[in-house]
Amino acid sequence: MHSLPAASGKTAIIKTFFNDQWALYQKVMRNDYMFHRESYGKLHEYLKKKFTKPFSFLDLGCGDAEYSSRALSGTKVARYEAIDLADTALGVAKKNMARVECSQSFAQGNFFEALKTRTEKADLIFIGFSLHHLLHDEKGRFLKRCHDLIVPGGAFVCLEPFTREGETRDQYLQRWWTTIHSQWKELTPHEFDLVHEHVFSSDHPESIDALRAFGRAAGFARVDQLWRDQQEFYALLSFET
Repeated sequence: MHSLPAASGKTAIIKTFFNDQWALYQKVMRNDYMFHRESYGKLHEYLKKKFTKPFSFLDLGCGDAEYSSRALSGTKVARYEAIDLADTALGVAKKNMARVECSQSFAQGNFFEALKTRTEKADLIFIGFSLHHLLHDEKGRFLKRCHDLIVPGGAFVCLEPFTREGETRDQYLQRWWTTIHSQWKELTPHEFDLVHEHVFSSDHPESIDALRAFGRAAGFARVDQLWRDQQEFYALLSFET
């Protein structure tokens, strides 16, 4: 069994941010600043096409599961499992997932640690806006562990920030920061400070090609880009066994 890191020492920072600043995160989602509606719409389309029979869905870093519940509504999901650090988020997730008729469980904790001892496989493992908290080499080990926990014919799907090819982390963060200042008009100066502190301390986006390489090395047979926003900040990728 492959071990996974404790989120590069960022666990406490991330947990504090999402417990204490959940209203800020909800404001970002409510205004669709990170394109949740479009990207999770594409996830819904993928699930409908991929799974014509009942399937299990493991949601890593589930947040409040608002958009996961939308993506799963109307699909053949039979089992939903969620893991998240923030108890605030999990409480809301349970309410949001009530709209989806399937077996459900919710666990508080570091999902990277949870995968160490997990033995049950899932048809689909999903992570949204959390994988980028790992450092470069850690992402490769994480993808390998996910591959080992997916049933044959299943998939790993991630919705994450991605750099352009040849773009450094610093270049990406500066491009992103300049853009959101002109577009995230509902945020207060204090809220911008909170976002800056979190992102610049915890986010480590990769290029799509780097994630493709990790996927192939982990044993995935196919990696596809399902969606990317026009400004090239975020993308939805599928890794199929």
